[in-house]
Amino acid sequence: MFKDPDLELPKVPNLLSVKIGESLEGYLLRLANHNGMLGIYELLGPIRGVTAQSSLFGKLEHIADITGQKASDLAKLKELEQGHRTSIQDRHYRMSTTPVCPMCLKEHGYAKLIWQHTYSTACAEHSIRLVETCDECGNTITKDRYHLKACKCGRDLTSIEPTKVSNAERWLSMRLAMDVTPCPPMQDFGNTEPIQWSNFVTLIEFLYAHSKQTKQTLTGRISKPISIDDSLEIVQGVLPLFEDFPTRVKELVKFRLDLAAPDIFSAEQRLGYWIKRLSNLCGSGRYKEFIQAARDAVTEYSDGKYHINDKVANTEKSRYLSIAQMAKDLRIHEQTVMKMVDRKELRFIEIPHESKTRRILIDKFSAEEMHEFLKTFITKTDAMHITGLSRRSMGYFIEYGIFDVLEEPEVRLTSNRTISATAIEVLTKKLATEAQSKEGPKIRLKNFAARMTTNATAHRTLYLSLVNGSLTVASPTGDNKLGNFEFLESEVTKILQAGNGEPLLKIAGVANMLKIKEEVIRFWVKQGLIRSVESILRGQKVNLIPVSALAEFQQTYIVLSTLADQLGTSSRMLLRMIESHDLKTVGSFDVGEGVSRGYLIEVTQLGKLLLPNQAKAA
Repeated sequence: MFKDPDLELPKVPNLLSVKIGESLEGYLLRLANHNGMLGIYELLGPIRGVTAQSSLFGKLEHIADITGQKASDLAKLKELEQGHRTSIQDRHYRMSTTPVCPMCLKEHGYAKLIWQHTYSTACAEHSIRLVETCDECGNTITKDRYHLKACKCGRDLTSIEPTKVSNAERWLSMRLAMDVTPCPPMQDFGNTEPIQWSNFVTLIEFLYAHSKQTKQTLTGRISKPISIDDSLEIVQGVLPLFEDFPTRVKELVKFRLDLAAPDIFSAEQRLGYWIKRLSNLCGSGRYKEFIQAARDAVTEYSDGKYHINDKVANTEKSRYLSIAQMAKDLRIHEQTVMKMVDRKELRFIEIPHESKTRRILIDKFSAEEMHEFLKTFITKTDAMHITGLSRRSMGYFIEYGIFDVLEEPEVRLTSNRTISATAIEVLTKKLATEAQSKEGPKIRLKNFAARMTTNATAHRTLYLSLVNGSLTVASPTGDNKLGNFEFLESEVTKILQAGNGEPLLKIAGVANMLKIKEEVIRFWVKQGLIRSVESILRGQKVNLIPVSALAEFQQTYIVLSTLADQLGTSSRMLLRMIESHDLKTVGSFDVGEGVSRGYLIEVTQLGKLLLPNQAKAA
């Protein structure tokens, strides 16, 4: 800071210490009055270039000589000290006017630094509006007045009747003073650490400049307020956003969303500079409730109209999820989600976009339903740990349909998480509830998988007896693990002996034996030509064919293609001969394009048929 070395400045005879939170102008006025001088400019008269419109902070070295203070201490009279030190920027410092609180002047006897802030309009201590104009002469109260507590006209400033202000205006002035004391009934907004309020003025200016209910795009800084009235226009323009939070914030976001052209479907593009600047101002944890309210408003008013993304919307509260977000939540690939969409397994909407994965938005509730459904399935390893069963035992529970498993398309969603945890829990609870104390040799459930019988039907009957209640636990177990449940050996043996009936054959096995396609066998079973019994295999309903039923079928019918091979002719020639003898076939069905399969002829009709060898002899 430049100081004229040839300038000799007088020191005031009576020095005064600086008050905490006092303004430079207020201190100099108080010092001048204390030494019998009329105002700042009589005190600073020996300093060249001091005027009512100039900044006194440029003359601190000279002022320090006159006041007997250190220049560094005087520089602090531009800083706020309420738990955290910060300076009032030059563009936020009132240069010509010095508003006052009449009650503070009367009670404390000094002027506060915060009154010099361009957006400070109220005294937070007394909840009154700062006085800027004398109520007698009508002139503005300036720093070139003669007395700290009096107007130039002689009016006692401490006697001016003040105006009460709202809690909201008082709250804002407290924030400007870096005072984080809660101010009821205003909601304590955002974080309360002083450092988090360091850019509060910038936030106020931004909100005011972009809250105008007009389609005009406002950018840059607003003009510096000159008077209290100018400051009030800005303060009262933004206070509703804080007073009625978060409703007014959401209304502002909705207004800005509606300003964009109707063919723009990205919320980020619709809000543009506004949301980017707001996110920056609310960064590092500052005013996190404010930015959260803005993002919630996007999701609240979207209804699928806007493309939701992580930068703008909180996916936990949004009504729709992007393909990428759902894939991330379920830990699956985006293409897997798209396959679910193609199979109509999810509710979704479409919005205009060149990319299909960006065009599809998944209904949040549909996504949650799928997520909850998939969460109920666990891996085979986890199931073995929970139940205490061996891998082979677990395989039997799955094969006999006792434990539900995912279908193939759903298995791809969850990798190896295929076994229903709910089914395990239900069976365990059922067996534990029906447990009875029985005497005699016992066998544990996990040992049912040992080679107790070679009859598959009997083995299956043993496991299903757990479900139908014919086999109950003989002694409760402490750890309540399914595999450790104990049953009477005598009851297990009885069920196995009762189930040693005739073997049941799968349709695939019968097809191999008869050298016929499986679809043909299934059609004969459906027509009732082959007797079958319904069963459950690997969780699905199937038809099994008893060995006696297969024998009955072979005694009653002969397959036309088999007969043709035995006679050395074709099935077509043999069919024509049968029709020429007015004989009938059964079991055939159309497979398309005039082709039929599955012709059978009753064994009893073979005697009426003139076979090819007989025809040659005739």
